[in-house]
Amino acid sequence: MTKEKNPKSFKDVLRKNESNSESIINPSDDDTLSKLRSKVAVDLEIDKDNIKNEVASNCNKYHRYLELYQKENEVESKLQILKKRAYGKLYHKLKFQNNFRLKSKDEIEAYIYSDKTMIQIMNRINKCKNTIEYLDHVLQLFKMRGYALKELVDIAKLEAGGFI
Repeated sequence: MTKEKNPKSFKDVLRKNESNSESIINPSDDDTLSKLRSKVAVDLEIDKDNIKNEVASNCNKYHRYLELYQKENEVESKLQILKKRAYGKLYHKLKFQNNFRLKSKDEIEAYIYSDKTMIQIMNRINKCKNTIEYLDHVLQLFKMRGYALKELVDIAKLEAGGFI
């Protein structure tokens, strides 16, 4: 049985967890909120000349954003776990493996939350929370979009002389 090598620093822990969790700390450029906002703006537009396709595609678009919402929630959960692990390791390191003694939990937490790795994790968690909040709003907009499309269909029926 081989012993797993203890990481030298929390950067090693971060790299190990990054490789296992698909680079959740440093997401690719495709995951930025600004790109998501521009994509949502395009998807929310209604082509009044082609209402049938809009009605058909509304559920697909809603489903796509629901999947993004769920994925972002999963990423945030993984980051919360990573944050707790990093906190525990840093706490142990600062409490028991330092040449100087920190007397209170507040002093230890000040060092922990100023650690570069913890700052990266917390920044990514905040970005995830912002994205989740935005996607929740987008899902509500797509529900309202469905009602707007229904109203457009009813108006088209009235204009054509049909009954609702």
